Amino acid sequence: MSTESRCSYVHDVSGDRFDDLSIDQWHCPHPADCGEYCQFHAESTAGTTQQLIEVVERPDPVHNRFFGGSVESVVLDYESLGGESNHPLDLRETTIHGHVSCQNAVISQALVFDGATISGDVTLDGSTFDGKVSFTDASINALQCEEAVFRRRFDLGDAKIAGDVTCRLAAFKSWVDLHEATFSGSAHFRNARFQTGIYGKGVVFERSADFVNATFDKVGNFKDATFGRGCNFAYTHFDKSASFRRATFAGPIEFQPSQTTGKVAEHRRGFHGVGWFDHMSVGLNLRFHDVVIEGDLRLQNVVVEGELTIDPDATRMASTDNTQIIVDLAGSQLVDGTVVCPTRGSWRYDLTNATVGDVHFKGTDVFEWTHVQNTTFEGFDFSRDSHKQSLANRNWKLHSETDEQLPAALENTYLKAKNGATAGGATKVASEFFRKELLYRRKNHWRLLQQADAVRDKIRHAGRYVANGTLSTTTGYGERPSYVLGWSVGIVGSFAVLYMMLGDSLNGVESLLFSFQSFITFILGTPPVSNVSIQIISSIQGFLGAFFIALFVFTLTRSVHR
Repeated sequence: MSTESRCSYVHDVSGDRFDDLSIDQWHCPHPADCGEYCQFHAESTAGTTQQLIEVVERPDPVHNRFFGGSVESVVLDYESLGGESNHPLDLRETTIHGHVSCQNAVISQALVFDGATISGDVTLDGSTFDGKVSFTDASINALQCEEAVFRRRFDLGDAKIAGDVTCRLAAFKSWVDLHEATFSGSAHFRNARFQTGIYGKGVVFERSADFVNATFDKVGNFKDATFGRGCNFAYTHFDKSASFRRATFAGPIEFQPSQTTGKVAEHRRGFHGVGWFDHMSVGLNLRFHDVVIEGDLRLQNVVVEGELTIDPDATRMASTDNTQIIVDLAGSQLVDGTVVCPTRGSWRYDLTNATVGDVHFKGTDVFEWTHVQNTTFEGFDFSRDSHKQSLANRNWKLHSETDEQLPAALENTYLKAKNGATAGGATKVASEFFRKELLYRRKNHWRLLQQADAVRDKIRHAGRYVANGTLSTTTGYGERPSYVLGWSVGIVGSFAVLYMMLGDSLNGVESLLFSFQSFITFILGTPPVSNVSIQIISSIQGFLGAFFIALFVFTLTRSVHR
């Protein structure tokens, strides 16, 4: 091609977007078939798809570049595109007046639209891309790539997408880069698979972000991300880590399903929080640290096999009112991690039916901020200073008095907590939980007594209620030797008064001594006395003494064992 026949267009390529080039100015290599310029750079014309395909199939890779050009539309539907070289179809900083459509195609070469302005939609449904597909810093109306396969990197970093993004059932076999991208419409990634992961640092979802049933084989990095109208990670699986450090969650949660994503079930609209992570599983770590939050986080039935990190003190509150923020962990399985209890604001961690491993609740009076009901503690360290001190300050109550729970539910809660504390070697805590367990068992007997209709049932529940109450007041459910000592002293003193009243020859000291001897009669034998009334009373006291001494030995042994 002669110099005279070449396009006169020159493009500045000194910026970072062209750091793969070693030149500062790029001269268009295409024929000047529109006067001084080519079809792609003439002001009155715009290149066509056919011209693009013809250029790509040339053996000289320099013709694959169209920097700063103007194209009507790019339509590669059902094409099998692979040129003589592996150089990309490079449309950096071009203006595409229509749409980009590449449906059910097989594209071997990379597609680069960095810095491009695309007036219409980008549709990549059902296609297979063997090379990188990049829209870095591009302006796009809407993006759709359902059931597409990306074998190399898919890059939307710094892109601005005005409409909806739909990537349902897409397979991303390499990195997906969303850093600093702005999604002004709804973003749907349902059932998508990210085999390497997402780099979503600083991504902005102005409307809802939907990752239901998505799979992340390695990493989900949403650091500094903004979820402007909520996010849905229900049934999402992270094989490795998921990070939401310094993320912003604003709500309420909202879905705008399109024809391609199906209808969202109505019952899911009932949650008014900002983050929906139900049934999500994370192979390693899940982190919510230094986030901005304006509503609730729902993590019901989540499985976190590594560390769960939630730090509200590092959170910048998006609203200044006193609305309580709920972190709903109901039914979740938490193996490890750190959950910081706030020193400011109003937060609540709901652990109903959850399984809690070696999670460190860090802060002051940490159980003030948790809702515990039917919670299983497997490997939870109740002997940790913050846990133990908080429970002691609360008189060993795991639950809050404001929690409306039936006594039977509380009995089961403390049973599970006792088993967890025992397994972890926190015997003092286990002892206190055992007392709470039997306390709420007694309250449940009273509730059943009140509700029973048959006399037989009333008698049965009344007997159990009295027996439980007697065990509580006399021995502290076998955990308080001091209770037995107190009752023993009381019995000795009370019977001494009786002996003074019935025995004319006994003064105060003698009556007290006689009462003590009667109390331990099975050790010393029956003290001699001629008064029949005193003999009867002494025998009764001897029986009580034997009973309370046995109780004392039992409770003391149990206490030492604890």
